Amino acid sequence: MSCCVVELETIHRIVKMIADDHYLSEKVTGKKILTTEDCNELGRNLLRMNVLNVQARYGRRHPQPPHCENYEHLPMWGREMQQYKSLCCFLYQSCDYSLIRRTKLFRALEDIRCKMAIRILEETEEFQNCRWA
Repeated sequence: MSCCVVELETIHRIVKMIADDHYLSEKVTGKKILTTEDCNELGRNLLRMNVLNVQARYGRRHPQPPHCENYEHLPMWGREMQQYKSLCCFLYQSCDYSLIRRTKLFRALEDIRCKMAIRILEETEEFQNCRWA
């Protein structure tokens, strides 16, 4: 399994998804409503987590990209399936290092991923047409 620093689009989608949902924003940040600076800070935290994982795997020779500390959130809309896939991509690229997997942020994102998968599945026509038996 290899890992890499995710694209900024991935971070933008995840931050927007969280910022647009008061339940998610409170679960992840402790705040129901996120300001622009809150979104920037969340994005920086996500990037730091991802870069730390890459550095843990490949060593410090993989420098932190400059946009990690200078991250500015650019709201990027995506359908729920795209948001889910972006979140899955981020978690996959950030899960090698056990210290990261134990953080509150990582666990909150994992919980969101699982709940999204259930919601997406339950909205499918096939699920709707199955019997409750």
